[in-house]
Amino acid sequence: MEVKVIGEEVKNNQLQLVKEKIITIFCLEQDIIKAQKFIANESKIGKLIKMYEGFRPILLGSVYESTIWAIIGQQISAKVAHRIKKSLLEKTGAKIIINNCEYYTDLCPHKVVKLNINQLRDLKLSQRKAEYIHEITKAIIDEELDLSCLYLLDRDEGCSYLMKHRGIGKWTAESILMRGIGRQDIIPAGDLIIRKVVGEIYEYNELLTESQVRKISTQWKTAETWITHLCWFYMQEKIL
Repeated sequence: MEVKVIGEEVKNNQLQLVKEKIITIFCLEQDIIKAQKFIANESKIGKLIKMYEGFRPILLGSVYESTIWAIIGQQISAKVAHRIKKSLLEKTGAKIIINNCEYYTDLCPHKVVKLNINQLRDLKLSQRKAEYIHEITKAIIDEELDLSCLYLLDRDEGCSYLMKHRGIGKWTAESILMRGIGRQDIIPAGDLIIRKVVGEIYEYNELLTESQVRKISTQWKTAETWITHLCWFYMQEKIL
């Protein structure tokens, strides 16, 4: 991987921060060979890793970003969610121009909280999701919700902590821990795509329930997150 850092008077400490961020987002410290061997040896789900050799999960830019994205993505298609995410980022993110192309980054809670419910709804958010985003963002700013503490909690403790806040259920909490924190033992078993793909791989003739997926996933040990990303990638290719 080659990375070019653009800016005036870039300092060494800034370069180090960029390096650390890239390592985190692209999970470069994970031993993919070990994970690949483990998953490949599992008779059924192993065929996914053989299809996508070298695959790595990719995290979102921050835990806050993963929280907002998870709320937006609740019970809507990925295509619709992407449009809403893009609109919110353009409204509240930092704009940079590289080679005459505009990019938006750094979803900022202090800018998001300045949008009232109607302004959030103008971005095609539902009433409830607009309320959730506003309330949770305010809780973070007021330090009533400390996302950094998630690094110190185990999976179940992290889910319980997040689910105390309106708008965060099991699926959303698991998504935050997986795509924001980078936990490797997460399987959002209630996710429709996961239920479909796991059912197909294990040759069920019906849509699996959340409990069925969780039971099957017990044999995946700490590769649950990896397999989750593979399932999503597999379904994405089928749709496209």
